[in-house]
Amino acid sequence: MVRGDYFYKREVANRFDNECAILQRLGEGDTMSAFAPEFMGVESIDDVRYLKMRHFLLAFDQATLCQMDVKLGVRTHAESELSSTKPRKDLFERLQSMNPSVLTVEELAAGSITKARWMTLRDTMSSTRKHGFRIDGIITPTTRRTAFGDLANVAEDAQILETLRYFFPAAAGGQPQATAAKLLERLGDLERALRQSTLFAESEVIGSSVLFAADATGRCGLWVLDFGLTVPSPC
Repeated sequence: MVRGDYFYKREVANRFDNECAILQRLGEGDTMSAFAPEFMGVESIDDVRYLKMRHFLLAFDQATLCQMDVKLGVRTHAESELSSTKPRKDLFERLQSMNPSVLTVEELAAGSITKARWMTLRDTMSSTRKHGFRIDGIITPTTRRTAFGDLANVAEDAQILETLRYFFPAAAGGQPQATAAKLLERLGDLERALRQSTLFAESEVIGSSVLFAADATGRCGLWVLDFGLTVPSPC
């Protein structure tokens, strides 16, 4: 939810307080702070808690703004979530529309799958397991591609490159190479910040994303989002 200069992220059970703590720590001088949303605290709206963050996309040209969401990690779910055994018809139907070939005979007969099975298949269907990332969404002024649509099965190198080639011309205002070069430089800065970050050295980062943004004026940037599952590393 966007209000004025701020973005409000609604409370999610079992994740809200953890993400709040991570955002607070990032704001205390960690090297990753330049790549994370500026956290403004917790605010209640109609008895619902929200994380309040400065909306970092307001400076972009909204008419030509393009965004790409890249989910990080070789696993995008917490290990504790694999204990889920409840049959889920909704997840079965969603997976059936995305890639029915991965469903077993038993699952087809039951018409349901568990959340654990759903999450595992999502990682194996995409480039998550092989490359440690997957493209989960692309929004341009004229199109919206999602992780539950045509991006669900983007797994092989050629498919990834084709998807990236789609994003950059759409986002670059006729200068895709220049935009790609700027974002590549920004990725290098992100890598250096990660290597120097005390928080990330101590943490297991699960389910976080890098949001890429660019517009036709040449403005571009990237940020790391979603820290609800970030926990201290067991190692």
